[in-house]
Amino acid sequence: MPITCDDSDGGDDYYTKGSVKVIAEGISDIDDDTCVNDYSLAEQSCVKGQQKTTMFSCEYGCSNGACVKV
Repeated sequence: MPITCDDSDGGDDYYTKGSVKVIAEGISDIDDDTCVNDYSLAEQSCVKGQQKTTMFSCEYGCSNGACVKV
């Protein structure tokens, strides 16, 4: 069974909270974009069908899993 990866915010969108759903061997796992601290975001995305986590520094702060817009 192939691995599938679906990103609710369409990729590296640092200003929209999203989640990645990965299904492998009939088991699904969901990981949300999360603030690591007040200015750092752990952004979840899919690259070539695989989950990827990117650390991003939010210039104006991080709140509720997304960077704050000015």
